[in-house]
Amino acid sequence: MRHLSRVLLVCSGLLLVSSTVSAGPLNFSCTPGPAVCNGATYALAITNQTNMGGGVYKYTLVYGINTTGYLHNATDFIHAISFKNIVDNMSDLALVNAPGGIGAWSVVEMGLNAKGCKDTGEEGACTTANGFGVAVSPGAEHLWTFTFLSTDSTPNATGHIKYQYVTNALNKKGEYTKIGDLGSWDIAIQLPPEEQVPEPTSLLLLGTGFGAVLLRRRSRR
Repeated sequence: MRHLSRVLLVCSGLLLVSSTVSAGPLNFSCTPGPAVCNGATYALAITNQTNMGGGVYKYTLVYGINTTGYLHNATDFIHAISFKNIVDNMSDLALVNAPGGIGAWSVVEMGLNAKGCKDTGEEGACTTANGFGVAVSPGAEHLWTFTFLSTDSTPNATGHIKYQYVTNALNKKGEYTKIGDLGSWDIAIQLPPEEQVPEPTSLLLLGTGFGAVLLRRRSRR
């Protein structure tokens, strides 16, 4: 009986693994050109997708900015970022990791324009700093990690990102001094690799078969 318990425990672990896939390292890019990208490069990756059951999936998404080639000043800040068009029916959005800690940022299920986060009626997220933001560090990778739920099991191949940089001084109205236009363009979404993992039903049958063999052997003794 102890052998059977071990087999069932292993099969339970395999069932858990079969419902989760993960992605590799981020690939940063800039397709519109340095002027739109402020010289930086960007990445948008779904690093984890878990089948929660009942037709609901939990996603982990990383939004990255690499400022190696940033064109302006090292005293500038990344003040706001947003993404959209990842999945349908997004809910339970949360920011779980961010430069300076999640307490330094506010996140809402909205879009982003020059004046800040606004409701665009699209499936997306907007994150703004509670202050100037994260200081641009030459050669640094700045990463924000989000989680959200969706009934969409297949994310899009391409999403849309926006971002806003500001200087280290306020203007005469006490507002953040923006640098250039709001960056806005489509980007390929890096997805978890397709893994050859047995289906949960197959694993359950496998575990049942092992259990039957062990019980049969035990009954013969």
